[in-house]
Amino acid sequence: MTLSLIRAKISSFDQDGLGLRYAFIGPMETIHLNAAGLKSYCETYGDTIHDVSSDMGPIPNAWRMRNDSEKAQVFTIITIINR
Repeated sequence: MTLSLIRAKISSFDQDGLGLRYAFIGPMETIHLNAAGLKSYCETYGDTIHDVSSDMGPIPNAWRMRNDSEKAQVFTIITIINR
């Protein structure tokens, strides 16, 4: 792969990738657009987020939403965000 092709691919990612959307509308709106809201996002991606993040040290388990306590934590966050 030539250097110009690599640059073109990087440029395409910058132009078309999630980065610009994330920078423009922020993480919460990006979550909403990708999964129809935070609850759906946690249900869809929670286990993956937890598993990928677990090698970086202790992380909250609420993303997994496996029990009522974890679901309550997420709903509390949603309530605060929607104020």
